[in-house]
Amino acid sequence: MTNKTDDTAESIGDSLRDILTGAVISFFGLAVMRLAGLGEKVLIARFFNPSRYGQVILVISLLSMVTIFGSLGLRTGVVRYLSRHDTETDQLGVVTASVRLAGIASVAVAILLFLSSDIISKHIFNDPQMGPLLNIVAVGVPLAVLGQLGASVAQGMKDARSKSLIENISFPISRVMFIGGAIVLGFGTIGIAWAYVGGYAFMALLSAAYVYIVFGIPNASDVEYTNLLRFSLPLLFANSMSFINSSLDTILIGAFLTSDQVGFYGAAYSLGRLIFIAPMIMNVIFPPVISDLQASDKMQEIPKIYAIVARWTVILTLPGMILLVIEPEVFLRIIFGSQYVSGSVSLVILALGFFFHVSLGINGGTLKMLGQSDFFLFSTLVNAVINIGLNIWLIPRIGIVGAAVATAVSYAIGNSLVSIRLYRDYQITPLTTDNLLTYFVYFPIIGISYVGFDSFLGGFELVLSVYLFALLGFLIAYFVFGIPSAEERQIIDEYRSQVFNR
Repeated sequence: MTNKTDDTAESIGDSLRDILTGAVISFFGLAVMRLAGLGEKVLIARFFNPSRYGQVILVISLLSMVTIFGSLGLRTGVVRYLSRHDTETDQLGVVTASVRLAGIASVAVAILLFLSSDIISKHIFNDPQMGPLLNIVAVGVPLAVLGQLGASVAQGMKDARSKSLIENISFPISRVMFIGGAIVLGFGTIGIAWAYVGGYAFMALLSAAYVYIVFGIPNASDVEYTNLLRFSLPLLFANSMSFINSSLDTILIGAFLTSDQVGFYGAAYSLGRLIFIAPMIMNVIFPPVISDLQASDKMQEIPKIYAIVARWTVILTLPGMILLVIEPEVFLRIIFGSQYVSGSVSLVILALGFFFHVSLGINGGTLKMLGQSDFFLFSTLVNAVINIGLNIWLIPRIGIVGAAVATAVSYAIGNSLVSIRLYRDYQITPLTTDNLLTYFVYFPIIGISYVGFDSFLGGFELVLSVYLFALLGFLIAYFVFGIPSAEERQIIDEYRSQVFNR
């Protein structure tokens, strides 16, 4: 029994080490991606008025939606099946099938968007000037789909470094450079649209190079389309519903209100999304690890790993969330300018809604890797229906605040359904005694940090000082109270010994 317990603890430690290593590698890439994404929005917001900024937000939101349809849900399918296959032949079959299917679907979607651009611009957005922008982004659909698919191949191979380089570093940096060039040369919103296409083209080129280096030309003779599609197609609809939850509010603001209101809401939404940085860096290696554990009949290890990773994400996220809620005007004024302070109430609501999602752990990714893509589709459908209904009802009445409420409420309900399912079927939950103790210790430390620095600091200095001091103070208390699990202490000791032995 002791040997079995030791083996389980060692296996859990190995999985956590893989996740943490992937997170450390991915942190720089995701930080670059978020900062570049925020930087591009600041550039556009500073050089264009809120109405023109709103046009760009609408077009990019639509590009994100059609890219989901062009990918057929294959990004998640590739990650799941590559991590389950050990032979290069089987892995090549997965890659070949995904490239062929995604290539055909993305081209078809791009043609459809190009042909319907005038109808969409005139009858949905009531803005004929958006027609040429939609024609341009249609060109980028196949490039976006294949570029993202290459990043998913790297993720399925547990190659966090290549995944980060392809999707989180090269794409956003090249996009910001193209946007800056378009602004300097005075190309207007047309230039911004082409800048996005250029960024996707660069990402697609890197993805193709990665696949070729690892597998050669994806042309396997034995290709199983059926299993891949059976798992991925429900995720196509689930991802479409997820898009509704993340972007339809922006589109409906454009339909019900004005482009400047889209700009105000887009600024608040961009800042609120910063809350997802911590789960994103954990989520690079987390899904293939979960899939591998299930395939290896080590299901008993998943609840422990899930709870620990959930705790890590909250530790990194909680101070930032509280600061967004307390000082929304500071963030909006410093980053976007004083004219965007109108989005402060929306930012508070979005930050609270997104943090609730983060606090439940990487529940959607876990459910998908365990093969329950059908229930994930159901939960996102419920989420989307609630989001659509609340947006249609609230936006005409209370404007962008209504959009924020709709997003926060729908996120809470949809994620609660997923978490309930994980607990019912697998006893997976983030609400463990260790986690609750962690949060109980953390809250007063953040409060003391804020009160202490607020008396003599303001603006960016206050925000940065509170975050760093609260995190440092908590880590000291974390070890003093002996909260880390045995697996965490083992990993910490290993990293510490590596540092001091160098």
